[in-house]
Amino acid sequence: MARGRMLNATIATDNRLARLSLEAEYLYLKSIPHLDRDGLILGDATVLWARVCPRRIELMPDIDALVQEWQALDLVIAYSSSEGQILYFPTFTQNQAGLRYDREPASTLPVPPHYIRTPTGLAPISDRPFIDTAPEDIRQSSGSHPADVRQAAALREVKLREVEVEVEVEREVKLREVEQEESGVERESERETRTPPRSPPLPAQIQAYIDNGGKFPTGKLVDGTSKRERAIHWICERVADDAASLERWGRVVAGYCAQWSPKSYTVMVNEYYLAGRVPGEPAPRPGPGNKAGIPVDLQHLPRAVAAAVMVDREEGENWIEKMMSSPKSGPY
Repeated sequence: MARGRMLNATIATDNRLARLSLEAEYLYLKSIPHLDRDGLILGDATVLWARVCPRRIELMPDIDALVQEWQALDLVIAYSSSEGQILYFPTFTQNQAGLRYDREPASTLPVPPHYIRTPTGLAPISDRPFIDTAPEDIRQSSGSHPADVRQAAALREVKLREVEVEVEVEREVKLREVEQEESGVERESERETRTPPRSPPLPAQIQAYIDNGGKFPTGKLVDGTSKRERAIHWICERVADDAASLERWGRVVAGYCAQWSPKSYTVMVNEYYLAGRVPGEPAPRPGPGNKAGIPVDLQHLPRAVAAAVMVDREEGENWIEKMMSSPKSGPY
C-alpha cells in the first residue's frame, strides 16, 4: 500500500461530506490514506479505530455509528467476509489522479458483491458483461463474437473514464477560479486591516538631529526606559525649537558626526550647542559669562588646558590624567 493518498479539492464543496457530522467527516478523511489500491479497508470498529485514529480514544465507542453515517449517504459499501466487515470507497479510484494501480501491491481483501477486479481496479459486473476469462465459445444472442464484445466493452470503459476525467478537470478549474477570487478579496481586506497607523511627527529638534546624521543608542536603561526615548526627551529639554536654534543645532550635529560618533548627543548639546560652538567652525568670541568660548564643564581648568581639551577632548583628557599621575608635577 502507498504511504499516502491524494485528497481532491472537491471535498470542500462535496454535498454528501457536508451532511456528515464533524466526527464522521473527520474519520472518513482520516481513513483515505489507509485504503489499499482497490479502495478497501477492514471495517470492524476496533480494527478501523486502531488503524485510522488510535490516539483519539474518545472516538472508539462511536466508530460503528459514524460508519453508518457514511453508509446512509452511499459514501461506502459495507459487506461481510471471512476477514470481518470490509468497507469499499466507490469514488476512491477516480479521486486518485496519480494512482499507479499496476505498481502497488495487490489487495488481500475480497471484492464487494457485484464487483470484479480488472487490470485498472474494481468495476461493477453490470459494466463488464463478459469476464476476461470467459470461454471463447459462449454464444451471444446478438450473434457477436466474444472477442468483439470484450473489445466494445473495453472501449466503452475507456470513453467513460475520459468523460469522467474531463468533467473532473472542468470542475476543479472552476473551483480553483472561485477560490482565487475569494482569496484575492481576503488578501485585499487583510491588506486594509493590516495597514499600520501613521506614527506622530517627531519634534523639530529630533528631526534636525536625524536629518544631519545623528543616531540614538539602543537598548534600555535599568528602570526599563528606552535609551532612544530618554535621548529624545533630554535633547528637547535643552535645544530650543525656534528657527535660528534649529539651524545652529543642525550645523552642530552635522559637523560633529563628520568627525566623531553620531551617538554622542550629550557632547553635541553641552560642549557645542550650549557653548555656542560648531565643530569645524571658529570658536565664538568671549562674551559675558563665556570664558573665551570654553564650555562650563571645562571652566575650572586653566584656559590653555581647557583649550587643548576642546581641540581634541580625548587627547586632552589623556594628557590631564598623565600630568596628574606624574609625581614631579602638580595637578596641572
